[in-house]
Amino acid sequence: MRTADVKKMLRGVTAPRFVPGGVADPAGERVYLPGTRGGIDALDLATGALLWHSDSATLPLLGLNGRLLAAAGGTRVSFFLLGAGDGGVVPFPYESIETPPYADWRLTATRLDGDQLVLSWRLAATGPTLLEEGATRLDLVDGTVTPDTEPTAAVDPGPVAGLTLFRDARAQAVPWAWEGGLAALVSVTGDEIRHLDLYTWRPGKNADRRVFTLVSPLPGAGFLEHHPSPDGDRVYLLFCNDREKEGRPMGSVCQWLVFTVADGSQRMVFDTVPGLQPPLAVVGDRLFYVQFGSIPGKRQLPLRRLQAVDVASREPAWSHVLPQQPAERLVAA
Repeated sequence: MRTADVKKMLRGVTAPRFVPGGVADPAGERVYLPGTRGGIDALDLATGALLWHSDSATLPLLGLNGRLLAAAGGTRVSFFLLGAGDGGVVPFPYESIETPPYADWRLTATRLDGDQLVLSWRLAATGPTLLEEGATRLDLVDGTVTPDTEPTAAVDPGPVAGLTLFRDARAQAVPWAWEGGLAALVSVTGDEIRHLDLYTWRPGKNADRRVFTLVSPLPGAGFLEHHPSPDGDRVYLLFCNDREKEGRPMGSVCQWLVFTVADGSQRMVFDTVPGLQPPLAVVGDRLFYVQFGSIPGKRQLPLRRLQAVDVASREPAWSHVLPQQPAERLVAA
């Protein structure tokens, strides 16, 4: 593959397009997920129809223009380009990552840095023992793999310096990156009505600061949770009643509030469902989440399903069974 072809494949792609369990393509037409019996399934994002299956790789990493970057595990983690239309392997000489034969290689995060995909990972032996963790850079133009030795730059607090940041469900209170710059949630307590504000800004450009009020008034402590999503361009809040409501005790009536970071607008409201597991994601006109459950009357492991919901109607669009093992885990041979 020529360098010009790779550049075309990367054009306009600034970050992995996350869906729970996998990734979507830049056009928002396909979802790539690990198959329940191995390999990768490509689904139509609108209908959930299976477009193709490939056994060449097991872990979808990055949807590109006309391509999918994916990985497969073993004593080495290998990388492949698959055609978006048919899943066929596109010849390209990617290097691989060597792993100990007795360890699991688990991907913890991915991000794009120019033409390089940065993979954060950890190695664990059988059980919870952590052997090693680190990051690797995969150059998408020349195929080389190198350790990531660049220190992570400190996030510029910008206009939220000194303000009370709202802690998320992981008990972290930090700004996050999104396509337009940085964003943060701020708990405002200095006036009569406590409220939750969204700040967005671009580092070094104070004129670009924007503030949007998302929730006012704030419920009591513990009845509003922020669940970050790797996509970064939405805010997902779980809002529960902090007092008795229609005879139901506090904390028993819960809804998800979905906001768009770019303009602070509320994109969606929907009632939570049993077995829903964050994080959530919105791609195009579909909201995605993973739901755990089982088939009534059958004794088996609970099912993991990717649920797609129509954003406009809030009605279920389709669902797809996912592997029991998390998608980011590659087991060495």
